[in-house]
Amino acid sequence: MLKLAYSDIGTHLEHLSGGVGPMIARRRLLAHRTGQVLHLEPSYAAVLVPDALPEVKVLEDAIATHKEENISLCASLDEGIEVIMQGCWVARDKGTAEGLFLAVLQPTIEQQVATLWQLIGPNVVSCTWPTGQPLSELGYEF
Repeated sequence: MLKLAYSDIGTHLEHLSGGVGPMIARRRLLAHRTGQVLHLEPSYAAVLVPDALPEVKVLEDAIATHKEENISLCASLDEGIEVIMQGCWVARDKGTAEGLFLAVLQPTIEQQVATLWQLIGPNVVSCTWPTGQPLSELGYEF
């Protein structure tokens, strides 16, 4: 599983073992015990990576080989590639920009995304948006 944590200090990606279910169950329990609300919704996240990195081609080949449907690559206008993943947004409320994006992909693909993240380091540009929003308005087709 990939976990993208969005906070006021930036975005961080972790490659974790285990599934989304146990992670959400722990978050729900924590929210319940602390009297907080937990908002969950299907979502997409995108990470911009330089297209010149050879690891982008490795990721592209892995996506094609494993026929992974929860991730795609899209050329960007600024010599980059957007790695677009489908997953789940977990936050305190619907309108917040701080929270977790969780995605379960084929393990080889998760490792490739984590490797790309490590290579680009603090230069990461990332965003999320709910699946309820028409993606065609954002220029994406799935």
